Amino acid sequence: MWKSQIISDMVRGSVTISLLIAICLSVISGREAEQLVTTDGCGETKGCFQDPADCENSDCDVLVTWKANEGATDFGILGHVIDDEDYVGFGFSYDQRMGDDDVWACLRLADSSVVLDHSHNPGYSNRQLDTNGTRNFESSTDDDVIECIFTRLNNIEGREDDFFNLYTSVYYLLVARGPRRDINPPKLSKHTRSPIISDSPVNFTDVGTSGGGSGSRAAIKTHGSLMIFGWVGCASIAIILARYFKTVWPNSTLLGQKVWFTFHRGLMIVNLLCFCAAFVIIFVYVGGWVFYESTSDLPFVHATIGCIAVGLGITNPLIALCRPEPKSSKRPIFNWTHWAVGLSAHSLAVANVCLGIDIFKMPSYSLWIFIGWIGFHFLFQIFLEIVICVHREPGDEQSYGRSREMKDMPGSHGSGDLPNKSTEELDSGISNDSSVTKIKVYSLCIYLVVTIGILTYLIVEVCLQ
Repeated sequence: MWKSQIISDMVRGSVTISLLIAICLSVISGREAEQLVTTDGCGETKGCFQDPADCENSDCDVLVTWKANEGATDFGILGHVIDDEDYVGFGFSYDQRMGDDDVWACLRLADSSVVLDHSHNPGYSNRQLDTNGTRNFESSTDDDVIECIFTRLNNIEGREDDFFNLYTSVYYLLVARGPRRDINPPKLSKHTRSPIISDSPVNFTDVGTSGGGSGSRAAIKTHGSLMIFGWVGCASIAIILARYFKTVWPNSTLLGQKVWFTFHRGLMIVNLLCFCAAFVIIFVYVGGWVFYESTSDLPFVHATIGCIAVGLGITNPLIALCRPEPKSSKRPIFNWTHWAVGLSAHSLAVANVCLGIDIFKMPSYSLWIFIGWIGFHFLFQIFLEIVICVHREPGDEQSYGRSREMKDMPGSHGSGDLPNKSTEELDSGISNDSSVTKIKVYSLCIYLVVTIGILTYLIVEVCLQ
C-alpha cells in the first residue's frame, strides 16, 4: 500500500514540476514574443541603426530597423524612455540638424496606448500630418520602453516635401525622445535629450548597420564643458581673488602687476574665451536662433538666460577697458558698475548650469552636488567677510565702511599697480598680519580643492553622458 502511495506522490510531483517548467517556458517565450523590434538579421536581411553601436535587442538604448517590402519599407522603432518622455521616433533629414525633416514616431497616449505619429519639421516647429501611405502598425510599451512597427510606402506622388522619397535620396537619421503635448489630437513636443544622429546618410532601400553618431552629442558636451569650466571654475576663483585677496602678498608682483590682479585678469580672459567658444558651438549646432512653441520650456529658459549671461560677460571687460584713474570722481561709479554687471553675469551663468544639468538629463545627484557647491561658495564668502570684520584694526571702522562702499582710497588697487603696504591695509580696513594672511591662504587652498574637484566631476559627468 505504501509503495503505491509513494508512486502516486512521485507522479503528482513530476506533473507539478512539468507544469511549472511549462509555465516558465511560456512566460519566457511570451516575453520574447512581446519584443517587436530586434537586432536579429541586422546587416543581413534588414538595415539597423542602433545605439550603442554594438548593442543587441532590448539592451539597445534606441534601435531603428528597416527592410524592403514590395514598393514599401517595414520600419521598427524601439527606445528606452525616462521621466515624462512619451515618444520615440526618427526623422529623415538632409543634414545633421533639425529642420525640414520627415518625422515618424511611436507616441504613447494618456491611456498607455501607442499610436503612429507622422509630422514635418519645417524649422524648429512641428506640423502634424496624416499617416496615409502606412499599414500594418503594431506597438508595445511598458514603463521604460516604447516600440512599434509599421510599413511605409517608399514615396507618394506629389508629397515629396513632407513624405520623403526613399527611392531617389539618402538621408541622415535623427532619433529623438520626448513628451507629448496633450492637445486634440496629441502631438510631439520638443525632445528632452539631444537627438542621436547617424554619422553619414543612410540608404533605406539597402541593408546595413549604423551606430549613433557622436558629432552632434560631442557639440553639446563641448558646450557644457566649456561653460562649466569658464563660469564655475575660472570666474568663481577670479571673483574670490578680487574681492578678498588684495592685501595678501602685498610686496609681490607677477608679470608686472599685483598677484591677485594678474590671476583675476588671466582667469577672466580664459572665462571669456570659454563662454564665447561655447556660445558659438551651440549656435552653429542648432543652426541659429531657435523659436520655441512655449516660452515655459526649459530649453527656451536656458537659451534666454545663456544669451543674457554671455552678453553681460562680454560687456564687463569692455567696461574694464574704460576704467578711470583711482582718484577720479567717476571711479566709484565704475566700481559699482563693474561689480554689478560681473555679479549678474556670474549668478545667471551658475543658475543656467543648473538648468543645463537638468536638460542634459544628467543624474539627479549631479544637480544636488552642484547646488551643494553653490552653498559652499556662498558660505565661503561669508566666512571671509567675518574674517575681515574680526581682524580689522581698532579705529578702522571708517575706512572699512569706505571699502565696503567700493570707494577707492589714494593709491588704490584699482589700476593694478603695486601700492605701499600701509595704503593697501587702509584700503581693506583690516590688519595685514601673518595670522590673517595664513587664514586667507589656507581657506583659499580649501576653496580651490573643493571647486576644482566639483569642476572635474561635472565635466567628467558631462563627457560620460
